[in-house]
Amino acid sequence: MVLLFSQDLRYFGALSRTFVSCLVALLVFMGAAGLQAQTFASGSDGTDGALNLTTPGMINFDPVALGLDSDGDGIFHFTTIDIAEDVVVRMSARVFTRPVFWLASGAVKIDGTIDLNGEDGQSGSEVLNRGDRVPSFGGAGGFGGGVGASEGSSSFPGKGLGGGRNDGAGAGYRGRGGCRTVCGTFNDSCCNDGGATYGNELLVPLMAGSGGGGGNLSGGGAGGGALLIASDTSITVDGTVQANGGAGGGFSGRGGGGGSGGAIRLAAPTISGEGTLTALGGASGGGRAGGGSSGRIRLEAFESDFSGTMSPSFPFRRPYGVFLPEGLPPSLVVVSVNGIPLEDPTGSFTPADVTIDTTAPVSVAIQARNIPTTSGDPAVPTVVNLHLLSENAPDETVESTPLSGTADESTATVTVTFPTGFTRAYVRAEWQP
Repeated sequence: MVLLFSQDLRYFGALSRTFVSCLVALLVFMGAAGLQAQTFASGSDGTDGALNLTTPGMINFDPVALGLDSDGDGIFHFTTIDIAEDVVVRMSARVFTRPVFWLASGAVKIDGTIDLNGEDGQSGSEVLNRGDRVPSFGGAGGFGGGVGASEGSSSFPGKGLGGGRNDGAGAGYRGRGGCRTVCGTFNDSCCNDGGATYGNELLVPLMAGSGGGGGNLSGGGAGGGALLIASDTSITVDGTVQANGGAGGGFSGRGGGGGSGGAIRLAAPTISGEGTLTALGGASGGGRAGGGSSGRIRLEAFESDFSGTMSPSFPFRRPYGVFLPEGLPPSLVVVSVNGIPLEDPTGSFTPADVTIDTTAPVSVAIQARNIPTTSGDPAVPTVVNLHLLSENAPDETVESTPLSGTADESTATVTVTFPTGFTRAYVRAEWQP
């Protein structure tokens, strides 16, 4: 029996925390002689140096490969930032499980493209059997789209707070996700499955987009990512920053739902440029599927000379703080299957990540970092769900033992019987602060 183990799908909770803010603005009029320049501090300590990306082409922004962010918290401390024309910087949830924060003590200039888009959902024409179905991945911090239905197996809902329900519902964020038209008309009962609205226009906390629900064989689009760029001096955007949701995949009149747009927040004393900022929802996969909601954009500056395009649009506000997340991002990995270690699963059938020759139950060992072992009130043990998508059996979800250890590092095991043939396996954990 051949088992393909993929860790590509890493869904994380910890987005249900409620933030309550009380902002008090005091405007004091002074004589001309008393006026002083207004200042804003990004909080950068400069330890990551200057980010100068000037070679044309696509750059996968991987901090390990680039030798950045030594503590791995997704918060980058630059001196200056320069993204040259014809440079595309890609930031994906395959690398970043939560939003990214670029802090700069000096000027930020973006002439190229920063790509935080969610991936499009899988097209049904790409699915030859149940084991071929794969999810889409969001931009940095964004949530994945649901896997499409197959014979004997239902479609998966999109992930995230605004995830579209299965059967092709669109993901929500700034607004509710698009309806699936199972009733043949857009009425209230049909719209209940569109993903929910969440977050706030302050973008505190900074949240990325959610995934659309899977359709008939076709997957839902993934959510756009989230990025904060803050500078002590200035931000100039003559290029593009995009955090759009992925489109749903299409097939046989019931495509996947669109992912919702993500979030872009820029904060500096001065913001200028003629570039483009987008956080749009992904299109539906057609037929009865729904599109994703747009995300959110927020620009904060004392002086604004930005004449470019924002979709969705947002009026300028004054900068008020960066509000960085605490702790390290969560991670969830499978370290062995049937005693066979896994080092870097690819999620590909050529070759499979693990090959086992038994139909007896086997143990799957899981390691978690920065995930609480208990959650909620009252506290309940945190468990990991192992989702199996097999070519010769219906989908199955198996629950692990409770995580054992500390919030910094813990382990769990799943005992499961794999069917013959190819199987893709995904792990997911959810919790409440």
